[in-house]
Amino acid sequence: VRSNPATDTWEEKHLENSPKIRTDGYSHLYTLFLDNRDNSYEIFIDKKSVSKGALMDSMDPPIELEPMIYDSNDTKPTDWDDDEFIPDPNDRKPEDWDESELPTIPDPNAKVPDGWLENEPPKIPDTSAPIPEGWNEEEDGLFEPPLVDNPNCKGAVGCGTWDPPIIANPKYKGIWTAQLIENPNYKGEFVPKKIPNLSYYKVEHPAELAPMAGVAIEIWTTMGGIAMDNVLVAKSLTSAFEYASRTWEPKFEVQEKAMEDVKKEAMKAQEKDREKVDMLSGFKDVFGEWADKVPEFFNEPSRVFGTILAVFLGLAVAVKMFSGGKKVDEPKGVREGDEGVEETKDNATQPDQKKGESKDL
Repeated sequence: VRSNPATDTWEEKHLENSPKIRTDGYSHLYTLFLDNRDNSYEIFIDKKSVSKGALMDSMDPPIELEPMIYDSNDTKPTDWDDDEFIPDPNDRKPEDWDESELPTIPDPNAKVPDGWLENEPPKIPDTSAPIPEGWNEEEDGLFEPPLVDNPNCKGAVGCGTWDPPIIANPKYKGIWTAQLIENPNYKGEFVPKKIPNLSYYKVEHPAELAPMAGVAIEIWTTMGGIAMDNVLVAKSLTSAFEYASRTWEPKFEVQEKAMEDVKKEAMKAQEKDREKVDMLSGFKDVFGEWADKVPEFFNEPSRVFGTILAVFLGLAVAVKMFSGGKKVDEPKGVREGDEGVEETKDNATQPDQKKGESKDL
């Protein structure tokens, strides 16, 4: 914003090719440097130059306005002829010029190809199609079977109505127009006259600014979460960057470190997801279409619990079967020194017995 002494008003000046702001979630440092030695500007983002140029050539509207401007009240006269060429008034349409001819016509010399069946339609109703169950002609109307390819057309060059190819019409000439000739009354393009610009003043030092009492930042955006703070106005670019090194850079480094940690965690999560996908892919290679039901299966806890219980019961039965059944007790005998006590054994078959035999003791 600059003060115009000619009109005693303030004028907004906008940089024509301004750099884009960063929207990556980090805190960024924006710096505008005005050099009054050569009236140039330079823009830095994060202490790196992104744009520079001459103030007098880079602003819209320009810092120094044009001394002469077009008079907005000067309008083109009604008799001003700005058509350089006009139709020849003496040119006449030829008598044989037929505007009714079309640009394209069917080829009159084309003939129906041999083997073309004009009396056979390409599609016929499917007579074997049954009427759908529940079809009511009073409500649904007369049933029309679907159309199928005509079997009589199989192997034929074509069926149905034959249309000749379309070609350009040699008789076509289009709408007649008169030839153009130079306009004897042509005056050229109308340009309003120029008058002195009342807002013009000579700018001696475009890089110099008026005394500053405050700073306002206007942001036009549809994005949320944008905040501006820590505004510094200084006379030295070096001192401004030194101040940024003590204030902005530490914050930026912490944000970079935090963002790196977030990216690492995201990469780990992606790697885990990739491993799951690889595992399911391998499972599918082995078990085929049953693998497609694995994710669906594990989403139902009751099915998972029931399957696990059945597996454990199956394993228990298998262990019982392979362990040989009920354990045989050792035979009871007569203890040494006991007389008159009869030694007894159960009916278990002994190793030296044949199958089906028993021995009494």
